[in-house]
Amino acid sequence: MSRQLGLPTQETTSETSFGGPRLLFPRWISVGLVGAVALCYWNSWNVPFLFDDHAAIVENPFVRRIWPIWEAMQAPRETTVAGRPTVSLSLALSYALSGERVWGFHLLNILIHAAAACLLFGILRRTFESSILGVRFGGNANGLAATIALIWAVHPLHTMCVTYIVQRAESLMGLCYLLTLYSVIRGHDSQRPRRWWCVAALACLAGMGSKEVMVTAPVVVLVYDALFLSGSFRVAFQRRAALYMGLATCWIPLGLLVASSPRPESAGMSLESITPWEYLRTQPEVILHYVRLVIWPRPLVLDYEWTIAREWRAIALPGMVVVGLLVLTVGGVIRRRPWAMAGVWFFGVLAASSSLVPIVIVASEHRMYLPSAAVISVVVLLGHLSIRRFGSGLVRIPMVITVVASLCVTTMARNLDYQSGINMWKDVIAKRPDNARAHNNLGAALEVVGDLSGALPHVEKAVQLNPTFSDARYNLGSVLGKLGRVDEAMDQLRECLRFRPQEVRAEYNLGYAYQVKGRLEDAIVHYRRAVTIKPSYELARSGLGIALALVGQFNEAVGELRTVLELEPDRVAAVNTLAWILATNPKDSIRNGTEAVQLAERANRLTGGANSGALDTLAAAYAEAGRFAEAVEAGERAAKIAEAEKQDAMANAIRGRVELYRQSKPFRDAPVPGK
Repeated sequence: MSRQLGLPTQETTSETSFGGPRLLFPRWISVGLVGAVALCYWNSWNVPFLFDDHAAIVENPFVRRIWPIWEAMQAPRETTVAGRPTVSLSLALSYALSGERVWGFHLLNILIHAAAACLLFGILRRTFESSILGVRFGGNANGLAATIALIWAVHPLHTMCVTYIVQRAESLMGLCYLLTLYSVIRGHDSQRPRRWWCVAALACLAGMGSKEVMVTAPVVVLVYDALFLSGSFRVAFQRRAALYMGLATCWIPLGLLVASSPRPESAGMSLESITPWEYLRTQPEVILHYVRLVIWPRPLVLDYEWTIAREWRAIALPGMVVVGLLVLTVGGVIRRRPWAMAGVWFFGVLAASSSLVPIVIVASEHRMYLPSAAVISVVVLLGHLSIRRFGSGLVRIPMVITVVASLCVTTMARNLDYQSGINMWKDVIAKRPDNARAHNNLGAALEVVGDLSGALPHVEKAVQLNPTFSDARYNLGSVLGKLGRVDEAMDQLRECLRFRPQEVRAEYNLGYAYQVKGRLEDAIVHYRRAVTIKPSYELARSGLGIALALVGQFNEAVGELRTVLELEPDRVAAVNTLAWILATNPKDSIRNGTEAVQLAERANRLTGGANSGALDTLAAAYAEAGRFAEAVEAGERAAKIAEAEKQDAMANAIRGRVELYRQSKPFRDAPVPGK
């Protein structure tokens, strides 16, 4: 029985005999695609967690278990994977493989990309063999599909989606998008199509849970059906009403996820940083830049911080080109021209991120993950037709090998930029020297490794480039504080709060700065604000508890510190301070020697028994519990460590307490250890 996608011509039969039996040849091509992806990304296995990976993986408690599955599909609201349950579940699967070691996450990213390349090959092969294109391309279907899929698989433009772990949101959505279309094509060619339709609906649903871009999949699939399978939209609806009802139903869970607004500051009509008109008029220039990167992928930039188009020459010409291509695409669909599918695929996938709805990040290379397949297909087909008409077929294989090898080498080189955050942000600054976000992020990365002198000029540059950039203000304040320039640091933190009043880190750091200056009442005000903004912020609660203890508000201090230990049982400062209060407070209603010993022993385990403050607390706790010999031993050890660290005042204070313990007397009336 002839296939509904179109009878293969004699040319098709002769071509597919090359390299093996008809059924095996595509499978070997798929194996080759997987191998090519593995080769290109072999040097990405050890790329560490970067940027948003930390919040989405390292600090995300939901990835640590895969069951119950509904918990594994959750993520904290402030992460990039919030509201994307399919991505969250995939991260939990990676964590189950390797824990916090990165190889399990990179393995799944590579497998997702390799599977997507195989699906793309399958879609293209069947499209070229269809009744619409079979006469012209059927004899070269395997070769053309393999060439396009291979170029797409090794293209360096996709390193952001494969090497940068958390951007699997894009590649996983792409996999689901491709699987949805592939299943519909297979269902058309099957005697039992409903099985394939079920796969298509499940893939579409999973894609909706991966990224909002999936919203266009039902429409794009319908257009493909009308152009290549059914011949018209009316026939497509008649034959597959249940299928399209199922695909359309997937919009409901997507709508619920979007309505929950897990990332309210990243996208939407209510953005204050950019209006819909500003975003729309800038996108034609961005789209043409995307197309150029597919053809010539240099330079690749992680963060463009693209400038909003304001001059007519930056708006008019790109706008006319893009609108012209859109009109051409719509006209092609109306006239049922198969070439229109390239435009439908390109603009359909980009529609959610490159149209009227503003997104904080105006331009980002990961958005071209699926649309690039349309551009590559057009270029390859034009090259194929040109060679067949004007050139020799002998040049095809050398040309493909040269292009693929060049792209593969560029991809492996690009992976090296992801070896550290410092490397990547230096690369961005080299290509976009006036990028405030890049300077800010490089400064923050240098601060983390302790290079404060290197960090300072970059965060200062970020503030200079964008004075309203709250993150840069915060990071500048943080660096200045660590350099001992406390007053300047506080000025920057206040500016940060002026531009972003809910910046909890700035409130905490201001509280800490006031505490360092001895202005405890002011410190308490800012600590309270931080806790109000984020009740689970254990660092702020710990600071609040310690400050309250220092001003003698012990009952409230104990309550705050107990809350800290519920949130993070091993926070040493909170454990030690609570133990000290319970051991030394003059009020009988507050002291608890037994609990103080337990907490002080935990603090010493956490510090390896080599911290003078923790040992001092342990001595006081032993004394409160009546274990005076142990109190004397712990106190003497604490005094020796303080002396070795040149903390003479603290050593003398500890020795004074040791004399009390020798007399079988506990110590009273000190708010916090060492004070």
